[in-house]
Amino acid sequence: MDDKTKDIIQCISDIVNFSNELNIKSYIWGGYVQDIIEGKILREHNDIDVFIENLDTNIKYLEEKFTNNGYNFLFSNEIQMLKLNKNGIKATINPVKFINKTAIWNHIGEQGFICFPKDWLDIDYREFYGIKVMTAGIKFEYCVRKIIKYMNPAWLNRIREKDIIANEYYQKKLEEEKIEPAELLDKIWGYNPYWLKDGYNGYEAPVLVIGKDYK
Repeated sequence: MDDKTKDIIQCISDIVNFSNELNIKSYIWGGYVQDIIEGKILREHNDIDVFIENLDTNIKYLEEKFTNNGYNFLFSNEIQMLKLNKNGIKATINPVKFINKTAIWNHIGEQGFICFPKDWLDIDYREFYGIKVMTAGIKFEYCVRKIIKYMNPAWLNRIREKDIIANEYYQKKLEEEKIEPAELLDKIWGYNPYWLKDGYNGYEAPVLVIGKDYK
C-alpha cells in the first residue's frame, strides 16, 4: 500500500472515529462510496465527501480533534461547510439533519438543501481497509446524481465520464436488489435559492427541483 492510500484511509478513519467519539453519525457520500462497496480504491478522487449530523453544534469539538491531529481545518459558517486537508488529502464535510423520517442535507448553508428518506443512509457499518464506516447508500448515490447538476449554476452543462460510470454502477446495484430506480426519484427533492442569487429567473434554472421530474 502506497503512502497516499495510507493517508486516505487514515483521513476516513479519523473522520469516523472523531464523530463516534462525539456520539454523532458520519456518512461518506460521493465518489468513495463505490470504492467502499467494492472494498478497494478504484480511482483517483479530488476529495472525500462526508455528511456529519449536528455539524454546527459540534464544530468546536471537531476542530480540537482534527487540529490536534495535524489537519488544516477551515469552517465556513455562512455555507455550513467544513474543509479538511492533511498531507494533500482533502475532505469536504456538509451537515445533515434528521426530522422524523426525512434527512436534510444543507449543501450551501441556507442557500440550498436536499431532502430524502433517512432510511436511504446506511444503518450498518461497512468494512473498508479495516475501518467500519457508513455511507449515504446506493439509493441516495443514484438519485442525487440525477438532480445534482441543478444544485449549482456552474454544474448545469457539466458532463463527467466518472458520473456516467457511477450512475450505471448504482443502477445495476439497484436492479440486483430488485429496486425500481425510477420509483426512488419520487422521494428526493431540493430547494435552491442559490439560483436566484446568481440572477436566474427560475424557469431556465429551477429553484425547486423534484426528483420525479428528472426520471
